[in-house]
Amino acid sequence: MTLPRIVADGVSEPLIRRAFQRLNELVVRPLSRWDLNIPIVDGGDAELTTGLKAHVHLTADCRILEATLMAAQAGSLKVDVWAAAWDSFPPADGDSICGGYELEISGGQNAVASVANWSPVLAADTVLAFNVDSCTTVQRATVHLRMELN
Repeated sequence: MTLPRIVADGVSEPLIRRAFQRLNELVVRPLSRWDLNIPIVDGGDAELTTGLKAHVHLTADCRILEATLMAAQAGSLKVDVWAAAWDSFPPADGDSICGGYELEISGGQNAVASVANWSPVLAADTVLAFNVDSCTTVQRATVHLRMELN
């Protein structure tokens, strides 16, 4: 960041520069990571059906750091994450970024997926799609992605 040359009564330029740098650290750095929660809701009291449930448009280059699946009821649930460029909307099954390691709960209420085998780096103007591959008992669920800017 280029700072303007600032001279204030009794305040040196290096002191002002350090203050701007500290402000930049406090304001910009916390915004470089965020949590994205995607509700996967279907039919209220009915078990989730398979198929596409949500889309999210990413407007900046980013990386998925962690993926978690949480269910309101104990059961089994498998959710695949697809990604495609905005110009190629909508994403499809062949656009999976999970590398065969989809988000999956097996007889419980939550699971953390290892993103080590995913394709976690996503370009600006990517659309993510969340597809329920299979479900038993679960009626409501949320996908949680921890993200950071590239």
